[in-house]
Amino acid sequence: MSQNNDDLGFDQSNINPSINNLINCWRNEIHCPEILPYQNELIDEVKQLLVDQQEVVNDAIANDDKKDGEYFTANLYQMDLDRIRYSLGRYLRTRLLKLDNMIEYINYNQLFDYLSYEERVYITS
Repeated sequence: MSQNNDDLGFDQSNINPSINNLINCWRNEIHCPEILPYQNELIDEVKQLLVDQQEVVNDAIANDDKKDGEYFTANLYQMDLDRIRYSLGRYLRTRLLKLDNMIEYINYNQLFDYLSYEERVYITS
């Protein structure tokens, strides 16, 4: 029997939906044989969330207030930020691998609207 997060009793009400969307985009990109449209707004939002949350974590670690458990909590948040960075990196690397393998296909079918600006620069260089 397969278990999902609901079966395990995790409270998902406080999870940012952008993170779940990023992971879904990554999975879709891995399993789809063609390149999918780049999720510009989602990626920009996740990058901004990472920057904002990293500032909070850095402040908590700098305070080094161990009596309140803030230092321990900050380390847990840091691990979660690292997990999100990993997912973002894997999504972007998966797209780059597809670009390398599909340059002629993308050029022939004019799929440039599916690419980010950076991907377009990469493919034309």
